[in-house]
Amino acid sequence: MSPALYPGDYLICESLSSTLGLIKKGNLVVIEPPSQPGLRVIKRVAGVESDIINLDANSALTVPPGHLFVLGDNPARSTDSRSHGPVPTTSVVGVARIRYRKGSRPPGAIPA
Repeated sequence: MSPALYPGDYLICESLSSTLGLIKKGNLVVIEPPSQPGLRVIKRVAGVESDIINLDANSALTVPPGHLFVLGDNPARSTDSRSHGPVPTTSVVGVARIRYRKGSRPPGAIPA
């Protein structure tokens, strides 16, 4: 699977979905981690509240109310919910809706 984003891509995000609780699995979200105020990271939503996430063959967790389980698209290099646990939905700054890629490709919707 090819990455959804490449260096130099631009995103158009909206914040209404996080306010209204409309974030879905597969959405790319911009998050300000509670442990690192001012830093913004882009992650993919792998689970919403009440979802059961299998962490490995022997363990699973249920995403608590008001939280998301997020993963990076490059699991080998990503710091995400696998290491920090579910993130509060209040940490979501926006949901990516349109990607603009410099070069030959036109702007387009973000692949889920």
